[in-house]
Amino acid sequence: MYFEDYECARVYTIGPREMDEAEILRFGREFDRQYIHTDSERAEGGPFGSVIASGWHTTAIMMQMLVGTVLQEETAIAGAGVEGIKWTLPVLPGDKLKLIVKPVQVRASRTKPDRGLVRFEMEMVNQNEVVVMTVGLLGYVRRRDEQK
Repeated sequence: MYFEDYECARVYTIGPREMDEAEILRFGREFDRQYIHTDSERAEGGPFGSVIASGWHTTAIMMQMLVGTVLQEETAIAGAGVEGIKWTLPVLPGDKLKLIVKPVQVRASRTKPDRGLVRFEMEMVNQNEVVVMTVGLLGYVRRRDEQK
């Protein structure tokens, strides 16, 4: 998708993607070593009653789902920022996550005519359609005609 293909009224849904306990533990042990992400037995007695995915793991899954679908290697230039990540509900092993992506602002770059800036609002929802994460993302996307 090129810059010109993004429309503010369009909604993209990607997924589902099932969260695996072994993957949650592996990510936690490497990147977020709190026991609620690394120790299934201890987590059973913790505040969530189970091991849960790190919010950073959920965010990484969001990027995995986004890149190659709504953002494509041939046209996505670079990220310009992330706004307001909120992890609103724990992600449990077995949860099936979907990513809902809404372009909310599309504008041509004032200084680089070969690209535009797209602002996305995204929600990650579980199998019950309950929001587990929200995030805003800004990305530079190549223009189809590379206005020069």
